[in-house]
Amino acid sequence: MPQQTRAERHRELHQLLEAQNREGTAAFLNRIEVRQLLGLFDRMDDTTFSQVLAVVGRQHLADLLAELEPEDAARHLDRLNIPQAADLAERMDPDDAADVIFEMKPAAAHSLLSEMEQEDAAEVQALLTYPAETAGGLMTTEFVSVGADWTIKDTIQYLRTQAHEAETIYYVYVTNTQKELQGVISLRELIVASDYDRISDILIENVLSVTVDDDQEDVAKLMSDEDLIALPVVDFNQRLVGIVTVDDVLDVLVDEYGEDLLKFSSIEGGSERPLSPATYSIRRRLPWLAINIGLSLIGVLVASLFTATLDQVVVLALFIPVISNMGGNVGIQAVSVAIRGISTGEVSFLDFWHVLRKEFLVGIVNGLVLGTLLGIVSFLWQKNPVLGLVTMFGLWVNVLVASISGGTLPFVLHRFGLDPAMMTGPLLTTLVDVVSILTYLGLATLFLAHLV
Repeated sequence: MPQQTRAERHRELHQLLEAQNREGTAAFLNRIEVRQLLGLFDRMDDTTFSQVLAVVGRQHLADLLAELEPEDAARHLDRLNIPQAADLAERMDPDDAADVIFEMKPAAAHSLLSEMEQEDAAEVQALLTYPAETAGGLMTTEFVSVGADWTIKDTIQYLRTQAHEAETIYYVYVTNTQKELQGVISLRELIVASDYDRISDILIENVLSVTVDDDQEDVAKLMSDEDLIALPVVDFNQRLVGIVTVDDVLDVLVDEYGEDLLKFSSIEGGSERPLSPATYSIRRRLPWLAINIGLSLIGVLVASLFTATLDQVVVLALFIPVISNMGGNVGIQAVSVAIRGISTGEVSFLDFWHVLRKEFLVGIVNGLVLGTLLGIVSFLWQKNPVLGLVTMFGLWVNVLVASISGGTLPFVLHRFGLDPAMMTGPLLTTLVDVVSILTYLGLATLFLAHLV
């Protein structure tokens, strides 16, 4: 099926809405991607958006909004009247509703919570008390817990009544009368157990859990390392207050990866998106670009020390971009591996010397091969063996320095509490430029008599 343009999607949706084709509209909205759905919602006026609510139904629209980024969903909830918005929030999972309401203006959020059913509002308000990037801010309160003295038969019957309310029932948590976490049972263990066995006979007591203030990245790493579908969250009194599910962890990992990618490109805050307002993008990009100008001028200053050499052997200038760019590319490769390892917890500062040795070896070999190739090209072009040696050693040293710096700078920055994803790029670029110019033009000056 050919890809539709935005205008074609918009036109098809209007036709379905005018025909009041509930099933067709729902099917259309289900088949398009989230970013396309956001584009459609953004182009709708408030009347059309209300038509979508009327045609597809409130539960379906609530599910669609929950798929969007919280700030986008909040923006579209604001287009509805308070009772409609409250009804949609009630139909979302509590953690999704909390994320959306958190993005709303305080007055609107207060009005919406006041309009919601008391029980639903209490769940959302409880989640809003936790910082956004913690286990408490990530968890859902929709889980199933039972007592250790329950029978298997009673537990399974209870699950049948609660399954539609819980976010997942792959795990059943065991708590005492004070709601303290005692253990966990998988759904498989429940099914294969005898009806009149007690939960206490089959529960796993040493259950992994996190506390409400644990960082969401640490939670994501733990779930990934242990291959968990859900992870219980306890308060400071060891009472079970929620669970973090694998779909929420995937969102965290995707968000963190995207944020690090933007930071690595020196976009402040790592939060810009393709459809962000131009003014927002300018504010995020311009400061670091201005800083980069200052750092790049260091390279210009170093190059100015060799103007006499360049005046006598102009061809030297032609190889500067090749040597500098190759060093930058090598550095980016090493930085990417290092930052990924630090972000996932695979390595720490304790691995610094091991990484240094590895990058030294990689730089020596890659620099020798690449330097030899460039040396051969420059020799064949200019018929000057000394020029070939200068370009070869210039590139070799630059690749070696770039490999070592790219592999180790993130560790040093992280050690001092700085963000390696944000700061490594500009520092590495400056270092590589300075080293490439000093090495290459320094060698050329030393052997100037053989180059003229």
